Amino acid sequence: MASTEIRLGYAPRPARRGAPGWLWSIAAITVVGGASWFIVPSRLSGRTQAARRAAARADLEALDVALDAFAQDTGRYPTAAEGLGALFSQPAGAAGWHGPYVRRPAPLDPWGFPYVYLPAPPPAASRVVSVGRDGRQGTPDDVAARPAGLVRPTPRQPVNQGRDGEGTATRAP
Repeated sequence: MASTEIRLGYAPRPARRGAPGWLWSIAAITVVGGASWFIVPSRLSGRTQAARRAAARADLEALDVALDAFAQDTGRYPTAAEGLGALFSQPAGAAGWHGPYVRRPAPLDPWGFPYVYLPAPPPAASRVVSVGRDGRQGTPDDVAARPAGLVRPTPRQPVNQGRDGEGTATRAP
């Protein structure tokens, strides 16, 4: 019997040399993407720090407003022992407290450090500062909403309404 095998005569496949083109494209995109992952943030870090300083300054101004509201209601600013916690929960002996004046009990600055309350004897203004990126007070990166030594007006006294509707301020002895 004769064999009925038919050979089609296709050319043999060439041996592969190297990776296909699509794999080289993915490798190039990965290298470029990885390089930009490390290079781009380093160029934007200055903007990030400026944004954090602006956010800290806005927080400090809000805390100053809250301190002024506390002083308006109670007739005094918080003591060093009461600190910024007096803005969230009523301290003992703070008659007229109408808080809370802040949403969180212990606000943190954009770097994750607590704000520092620096009470001052009248007429100097109490200050709240952020210790900045390094976390140490008294360094050049500290952020404050108002300069040191600023004289803050004394808290207003409660106003009594007379029969004619005109308010008269009362002074505490």
